[in-house]
Amino acid sequence: MTIEAFGTPFIFIVFRYKSILCREDAYLLERVRYIHLNPIRAKWVSDIKALDKYAFSGHSVIMGKVKRHWQDYECVLGLFNDRLGVARRKYKAFVAKGYDLDKLASRVCELMHIEPAELWAPGKERKQVAARRLLCYWAARSFLHEILKK
Repeated sequence: MTIEAFGTPFIFIVFRYKSILCREDAYLLERVRYIHLNPIRAKWVSDIKALDKYAFSGHSVIMGKVKRHWQDYECVLGLFNDRLGVARRKYKAFVAKGYDLDKLASRVCELMHIEPAELWAPGKERKQVAARRLLCYWAARSFLHEILKK
């Protein structure tokens, strides 16, 4: 929606909000990670470090950079650790792993000469399937490498 005030157009983005019941902690954490990585995907911030300070995301509240009395960050951090500092470090590492997967998907798209929307869109075109297979291979390889390091 665009509104003109003082001779300047202002753009208002209207989002449709909905509530989702999260019965499992893992599902809640994946939803939080997905939502909090949106500013990076939209290129509103450049990386995880910038996301920590981005005032228009709940991530900055969880990281302690922005204060909002109405946002319950303890619920999410409590799933990582009882101590605040440790919980924040573990939460940030968890979010960063999702960012790494996005970067990996971007590399696959560049290599296969497809758009990211094509990678995630339903379909079984040869190029699309090959790109997904490569993404799965690289993601599994990095996951196993991380497990074997420990």
